Amino acid sequence: MTGLFFWNVDVMMVSKLLGAMETGFYNVGATIFKAIYFLPQSFGSVLLPKVSKAYHDGNLWGVRNLLLESAKTLLLIAIGIVVYSQTSLPYYVPLLFGDKYSPAMKIIGPMSLIVLFYFPAFLGQNLLVAINREKKAVNSLVIANATNFVLNLVFIKMYGILGAVYGTVLSQVVFFYHHRLLPPRCY
Repeated sequence: MTGLFFWNVDVMMVSKLLGAMETGFYNVGATIFKAIYFLPQSFGSVLLPKVSKAYHDGNLWGVRNLLLESAKTLLLIAIGIVVYSQTSLPYYVPLLFGDKYSPAMKIIGPMSLIVLFYFPAFLGQNLLVAINREKKAVNSLVIANATNFVLNLVFIKMYGILGAVYGTVLSQVVFFYHHRLLPPRCY
């Protein structure tokens, strides 16, 4: 849900600040990466009950090990997605969406950096839910989404369509950083 909210805010802001054509270009990248978000969500669906059980059984090492193994796997997947997105994926844009969407090729590479931060942060979000810290989970969403809104407001005016990408990448860094710090305090 978090990722989809980020994308929808971005699309709305690009539409209002830059117009329909740039919104179409931005939406090409957003569509591709929204589809990729099922990966951490799938991990979360499988991991959440296991983490919750381990935590409530007092098995903090079990929680730690589950999270570390999942984070390693998701990070490797994210790195693969970034490498592919930087090297090959942009060239599929005209094939998949048509030649008129070729300008979207320039945003695919930078946009892919979002997954490096979102994938592991999603695990942190799931941890908070699994250990009954939903309020902290919601607070992190609010902070990251507010950051996304403000950065988009500033960066879209300065950098155009790439500004929306920069704003979202940086807000995902905030989301990741918040979760990177939270789990040890949650025990």
